[in-house]
Amino acid sequence: MKFEENGFLKVNSFFSKQEIENLLEKIKKNYQNQFDRLGLKKDFTQNMIDLFNKDFNTFSNCGKHNQHGCIELYQLATNEKLIKKIKELGISRPSLSTRPVVMQNHRQLSLKEVYYRTPPHQDWGSIRGSKNSIVVWIPLMDVTKNEGPVNFIPKSHKSGLLKTKQEEGFATVDVKNENFIFEEMEVGDVLFFSTFLIHKSGDILNDKIRWSCHFRFNDMDEKDFVNRGYHFNYNYYPIMEKE
Repeated sequence: MKFEENGFLKVNSFFSKQEIENLLEKIKKNYQNQFDRLGLKKDFTQNMIDLFNKDFNTFSNCGKHNQHGCIELYQLATNEKLIKKIKELGISRPSLSTRPVVMQNHRQLSLKEVYYRTPPHQDWGSIRGSKNSIVVWIPLMDVTKNEGPVNFIPKSHKSGLLKTKQEEGFATVDVKNENFIFEEMEVGDVLFFSTFLIHKSGDILNDKIRWSCHFRFNDMDEKDFVNRGYHFNYNYYPIMEKE
């Protein structure tokens, strides 16, 4: 199977463009409501930058509510067609290993460079779930070379977990091999890849926000994962405010 050999698989037009465009519209609505409240009347990208600079807490809250509560995002993550494909790629009993993630990559919407242009890393180093776990990466816009597509080293998943260094939640790796490739993607395309595949963000060469979402799936039947007591590497807890 191509996926097992290369560690990734791009599927064109997996979802309809309308499905993805509707999701992006829902995601943007949180921000638009805050633009309206604060009287921000420039184009959407500049409003995002102004909100980030003037009221970072609100900017952050918009993203948190999208990732924790956007129903359309969770519907996409549990889409019947998507789950069927995950099973075809070797996940016997799929389970979301983390909440869905929405990314809005832009150099002016990040406190640190690592947040908009991630260095080479392996997702398994952060997840530490099943050995056959998979990432589903979905662009919410057309992503060409100019929008900084995901760059990866084919077949690098076969080396297993390399020595990693934690950097802002990413299990970064020091790689000598610079033979990274990328796939340009259109709205509706989906990229599946092993959590052991070495990948990084491409350089964003224009002033667009690169909108994307991704899901990570563990296999609850994978023997090593079972034997490790279903290790869970994330904590979600409330922020207790002083009264």
